[in-house]
Amino acid sequence: MTDWLTLALLALTGLISSAVTAATAVGGGGMMIAVLLLFMAPAQAIPFQGMVQLVGNFSRIALLRRHIAWPIVWRVGLLMPPGAWVGLWLFRGLPRHGIELLIGVFVLLTLFSPRLRVFQRRDMPLWGFVPLGFFIGAMAVTVAVVAMFSGPFMLRKDLNRQAINVTMATLAALGHITKIVAFGFIGFRPLDHWPEFVVMLPAMVLGTVLGERVLRRMSEALFLWLFRAALAALALKLVLWDGLMPYFN
Repeated sequence: MTDWLTLALLALTGLISSAVTAATAVGGGGMMIAVLLLFMAPAQAIPFQGMVQLVGNFSRIALLRRHIAWPIVWRVGLLMPPGAWVGLWLFRGLPRHGIELLIGVFVLLTLFSPRLRVFQRRDMPLWGFVPLGFFIGAMAVTVAVVAMFSGPFMLRKDLNRQAINVTMATLAALGHITKIVAFGFIGFRPLDHWPEFVVMLPAMVLGTVLGERVLRRMSEALFLWLFRAALAALALKLVLWDGLMPYFN
């Protein structure tokens, strides 16, 4: 049984992380996994984070469901399951910090390199979301960064701030379900963590409601600025702290 101080910290983490994600579409998942890794091994923390994040995802979907970009969602979902199986193999066979370093560099390049920032000049064709789904499935299992990996591709002319937010929530929900199932095959048992889940569930719902209220009052320009800033901050963390630091220890 987890002690009450830990449960209180996890509840606060759920509240803050879900509010941040509901307002800016990214950031909360990385914050949560960082806290969970203080108390759990990665093989438990990653699927548990997915289980808890589903609460926030479904809350955002319920609040903003009419804005979901379904043509993107179903294409991403096609290859997500096989991507998760490959990701499970990577999780067990490759150094995690190497994968985190590559993801962080990729996101920084897409955000700041004029040549690679194709999203500002033209949108990625819809067929491109099919192979993207494979990589999202793999990343969901290895480093739990579905939102950050898919984020740069959501900067499209046909998506407003609500559509970006809820479409990413829907993609994240698919990724979380996939990784919970995948980790179940190597020993993850959700019922082992029921006290943590019970205290975090209401906190996640409350945080989502608060964050959605902030989103409604936010201008399109401010949302996009915060969205890019959050992606850049998370990418820098992956590159500098998670990716490079292990090589100097």
